[in-house]
Amino acid sequence: NPNRLETVLKFRNTQITYYYSKEIEDNSSNNISISYYLVLNNGLSVLYENEKLTFMEGDQLNQMPESTKDYVLELLPNAELLAFYYNTADEEKPATYDLYFKHGLNIELKTDNTISYYSMTILLIDNLPIKAQNFIASEAKNLQLTDFWYNSDNNKEAWNISMSGDRTITLKSDFSLNSMADYEISATDLTDLPVNLIAYIRNNYPNREISYFLKEYSEIYTEIVYEIGLTDGTTLYFNASGEFLNELRGHTKQLTKPRKNKPTKKIRQKFIKPKSKTHRYW
Repeated sequence: NPNRLETVLKFRNTQITYYYSKEIEDNSSNNISISYYLVLNNGLSVLYENEKLTFMEGDQLNQMPESTKDYVLELLPNAELLAFYYNTADEEKPATYDLYFKHGLNIELKTDNTISYYSMTILLIDNLPIKAQNFIASEAKNLQLTDFWYNSDNNKEAWNISMSGDRTITLKSDFSLNSMADYEISATDLTDLPVNLIAYIRNNYPNREISYFLKEYSEIYTEIVYEIGLTDGTTLYFNASGEFLNELRGHTKQLTKPRKNKPTKKIRQKFIKPKSKTHRYW
């Protein structure tokens, strides 16, 4: 088949990121054929229909409504949009946009530009919103991304990020800090703490090590603070600038990792027949 040969030659060094198929019924002959829409890891889109290949490199972003396009550009200014669906409202859920980006990122947006689903099949910091990327670059620059999930039901724990070294970060829906904690301290972890905070501990508690740290908003101090646990059970508090605030002795805090509440929606994959109210933008 010439088309198969062309496929092999053109895509020898590429992989399929995802593909979508649909049945096409010919009413005159009562025949049913299947068309395939493929997205490759080099960003190229391919339509295989009636034994013919069509290579598609259209500008998907500019086919979206202006306000949604602006929101996407603000959220992910460097991401490459490959394709999107518009799902009309039904009795169970409102109308949504289903967006697919390069490197396995899938986002579902409501028409008011609120996120209902955010997931990635390839775990990359570049797949996070730019404001989350900036937070990591500032607060956890020496660590690797190990897990991520988005919680659309909780404003305080919207963006849940796990990093190497047992670092956990939760950001609110507006990307402000909810909490950041480290449960297994290493020398790398200490580089993300203020220099004067580390110096204060070394000067005043020379025979003790840091067992954990927690950074979050304190109702007592009405500001973002560091809570530092030492190996002897002493707990120290510092402000965001690393200035000492208070000490509690004999206070051992039992930290628990945040419960994962990952979304159940699946990435759109092979052989999924669209609902009658689903419109495909190609």
